[in-house]
Amino acid sequence: MSGGKFTALIQKYETALRAAKDEAFVLRREREMAKDVDTMVADLQQDKLVLESKVAALNREIVKTLGLQEVADKLRAQVSDLEEKRVGMQRLLLLRWSVSDGLVENRSRRL
Repeated sequence: MSGGKFTALIQKYETALRAAKDEAFVLRREREMAKDVDTMVADLQQDKLVLESKVAALNREIVKTLGLQEVADKLRAQVSDLEEKRVGMQRLLLLRWSVSDGLVENRSRRL
């Protein structure tokens, strides 16, 4: 083999080696990017689970709030009923006092 052919062969192998190294670099980079994507997907899945948990907790609080709203409405109705009874009792008491005062006046006049 002459020197020129040997040099050409070495250049051919060096070119092929450089191309293989470049391709290996690209493949390593793609593999790293795939790992980054996998990590991002795992992080997003974890974030999704956390958010779903928070939404479930919020839904439970909404249900509790609705239940409390129902209780509050019933209590308002009871307060209204009690207020009506209080007004009725006041009227009866005033009527009783006025009748009692009238009887005292009538007795005083008789004496």
